[in-house]
Order: sequence, then C-alpha cells, then structure tokens
Amino acid sequence: MEYSSPDETAVCNLASISINNFVDKEDGTFDFEELRRINKLITRNLDNVIDATYYPTERAPRSTLKHRLINIGVQGLADTFAMLGYAFDSELDVKIFESIYYAAVETSCELAKERGVYPSYEGSLGSQGKLQFDMRREEEGRKIETTLDRDKLKKEKMSKYSNHISYLLVLIPTRSTAQILGNNESNEPFKNNTYTRKVISRFFNVATRHLYKRLTKQGICSSGMGNFLATTRGSIQDIKGIDANTKLVFKTVWEICQMSLVEMVTARTPFVNQSQLFNVYIDASTHSNVYAKVNALHHRTSGKGLKTRLYYLRIRPGCNPV
Repeated sequence: MEYSSPDETAVCNLASISINNFVDKEDGTFDFEELRRINKLITRNLDNVIDATYYPTERAPRSTLKHRLINIGVQGLADTFAMLGYAFDSELDVKIFESIYYAAVETSCELAKERGVYPSYEGSLGSQGKLQFDMRREEEGRKIETTLDRDKLKKEKMSKYSNHISYLLVLIPTRSTAQILGNNESNEPFKNNTYTRKVISRFFNVATRHLYKRLTKQGICSSGMGNFLATTRGSIQDIKGIDANTKLVFKTVWEICQMSLVEMVTARTPFVNQSQLFNVYIDASTHSNVYAKVNALHHRTSGKGLKTRLYYLRIRPGCNPV
C-alpha cells in the first residue's frame, strides 16, 4: 500500500484498461499480446504524468516523486467474460492480471535503464529482487503458481536494471469512465441484465447488449424481453428456453456466490501490489439472516492476506418497492 505521513501525501496517478477491447470478436479469443503492448504504453504514460502533472500542495509531489507511484486498474471484466462465453469466476481472471503485472514490471525495469531507479529504491523490497508474488509467497509459506516466466523477468530485467516505479497495480472504481466507454465497472460482475432507457417522455426496459446479442443469435429474444427482465429483477435464471451455459454466464452479482468472489480477489492478490475494489452483494430475499452472511464472509476473508476485505456492502431488499 502507498505510504503517507505528515510530510508526504500519497498520490494516485490512475488509468484503467478496457479489458473487453482485447477480445477478438471473430474467433472468440483473448489477445494477451495486445494487452501487454497497451499496458506497457500506459505504464510509460503514467510515469510521464508524475513529472508533468500539477500538485496542489507541497507534500503531494514529495511522495510521488520519491517513490514513483502509478495505479493501473481495469474495467469491463464482466463484459470480457460475457463476450467469451465464460462464467465470471473463470480461471482467465488470474491470467489477465498476471499478464498486466508482468508487463508493468517489465516496463518499470526498462524505464530504470533509461531514467534510473526511483529515489527511495535502495533498501526497498524491490532492491532485494522481490516482486509482489514473492512477498505473497513469504506470507503464505507456499509457492505462488505463475504461467509466465518469472525467473526470466528477474534475470533479464530486474537484476540488470532494477525498477523505476515502486507501485503499479490497483483495482479502482471506474464508475465514470466505464459509463463513457459503455463497460461494466472495474472488476465487478454485472449487477443487472436490463437497464432503463428514456426516449422523449417514455421509459422502456432494454436487455443488456451482450445478453441481447446472445439471445438474438439463439432466436429467443423478443422485443418484450427487457420488460420481462424488469419483473425478474434482471435475472434470467427462471426463464424457460434459455440454455444452462447462458444462465451461468449471465448470473448477476446478486446470484453469484460471494465466497467465490472472495477466492477471485485472493487469487489475483499476488499480482496486485496495492489493493482491490471488493464490494459484497447480499440479496435479502435469499438470505434470511444478513448479519450471519456478512459474518461468514468476514471469517472467510480473515487470513487471506487481503488489503481490502470489504469496500461497500450492498444489501438488496427482499422485494421491489411499490
């Protein structure tokens, strides 16, 4: 986590990657190489922002110039899985964040070669050759599995050039920018499968684009689907004629087991060296004792090494208001 003191104010220079843009719409695959290329560009640009931006107080630049802090997040993660036809708790999740972290570290090393290490580098864990998954391994006492070549990264980049940037990844809220790009927020599942659109003086309900496209392709989407979904609170689980895989892919956050979200946050922690947005969603209509559910979640997150065990707690009432 970022360091803050009476003399230094922690500063976040933020950017979020629209993950769904790396889905190949022709063959339905995920382009990791293009993600790597774009992420390296973002890392460089955010490093430039550190030197070019305006700081409102004297304490703010002391922190960011001393430690070289950037924050790369994501948006459209749920869109990505929907486009690929995967359930939200897909194993692809970890691979995506591993790829982002590796590309950012690689770029940090390249910048160190060009511009030097950050001022507070000496004595840091990075100066000891440790990456985020190494620290995680020491905490848990077990090896963290990775699909990319960590030894090559350390040998060919870190040991030669060190690091120019101290902090790289953080999963941030992206409510405004996700709205602009038409993406689902941050690393969150879909909250609903329908939304309300206003035209002149009329409101009408529309199925979300990924669901609409899929159901249309299957020949089972009608003009009244949006209105019908409004009566089911956006759920497709009890709609006849929709196949099991589609129901799995388009589970809303109210229908996804929150414990599985805890495991997802935990699994990507070795590749996120700041913290993660983690909201909990509980539907009172399916959980009679909300307190017990929240307590169980806190017990589940205890000992997981999470820096944020809960951001927002969202509770949906058992029925829609009249």
